[in-house]
Amino acid sequence: MKTLSMEEKLRALGKKIDELSAKAAVRGGEVRAEFAMEKAALDRKMSAARFRLAEMKAAGGQALDDVKAGLSAAYEELESAYRRAAAHFSREVAHADRDF
Repeated sequence: MKTLSMEEKLRALGKKIDELSAKAAVRGGEVRAEFAMEKAALDRKMSAARFRLAEMKAAGGQALDDVKAGLSAAYEELESAYRRAAAHFSREVAHADRDF
């Protein structure tokens, strides 16, 4: 089984975030507004992870190990934020559907 590169992981997670965003866009006001705030946080975290990836590509020697650790932490933070946003969105959708 092939291990995904960090670049591939970021691309895949970005796609999941876009899919979740598309689902939120078709929902009503409050759900969409709450997700918009979560999406902004996800976008900031994605930018930070991509910045770390660019740093890693440019780094060499001992600095590379430090940058890899920072990239790994940034990715884990992004992935965790995505899972929280997806869970929150799922609860909001279920709650909104019960109101109908």
